[in-house]
Amino acid sequence: MRYVGITFRGGTNPNFNNLEVWGTKKPYVQAGLYGQCTWFAWGRFYELYGYDPGFSGDGSSCVKKLVAAHPDKF
Repeated sequence: MRYVGITFRGGTNPNFNNLEVWGTKKPYVQAGLYGQCTWFAWGRFYELYGYDPGFSGDGSSCVKKLVAAHPDKF
């Protein structure tokens, strides 16, 4: 088996200086929920893939909402 590296749109580490991703667009920022796990998951998804993941709310419902919002990708 051979390891194949993957390069994502956002790089390998989060860029917290990117206000579009980690500031203004996030539903969690608008609600004042900085630093929550779903705040990070939403921002990292957007940073890596370049589009809104389609979820907000608590972590237990995020995957279901993600799959429902983008059934063609997951």
